[in-house]
Amino acid sequence: TALAHYGPKMAESAKPALLEAVKTAGAGSKPQISWALVVLGESQAFDIILSEYRLGHLATVQRLGGGNAFDPHGLVAMVPIEKIAGLAGDESPSVRQLVATVLSRNAEPKWTDTLIQLLGDKDDEVARQAAPGLGKIGDKKARDPLIAKVKDADKDSREKYLDALRDG
Repeated sequence: TALAHYGPKMAESAKPALLEAVKTAGAGSKPQISWALVVLGESQAFDIILSEYRLGHLATVQRLGGGNAFDPHGLVAMVPIEKIAGLAGDESPSVRQLVATVLSRNAEPKWTDTLIQLLGDKDDEVARQAAPGLGKIGDKKARDPLIAKVKDADKDSREKYLDALRDG
């Protein structure tokens, strides 16, 4: 936690020790070590860190002065967006939601198929996070599944899908 507090510039030399420590760390310290590696931008640890994210452990990491430390942008910044997009079929709804959020913020036609897949996710929150990206892409291929989703959606979801169409 202290190394994360110091940041990449001052804690750069600690990366190798943190990489070794995270491999054998217990449940009490692994989230903090993982978060320090996120803050330090150590992409070699991404898979280990993603496992902690799937378990919901990163959400419990605290800053030295108090308050939650977790910020999903740090996790996403560790790897190319293509690697994040490749997680669209992950078993964890929180990972799929992260993918939908990231791709919606970076809406480009090359993500249309992935966003359509996420729009059809069994978890409503994942689908709602994918909608804005399809709206932003805005072509017929992106728009048609969104229109179809509006027809069968509950009130809250329908509003989100209509907003995505309007804002796109």
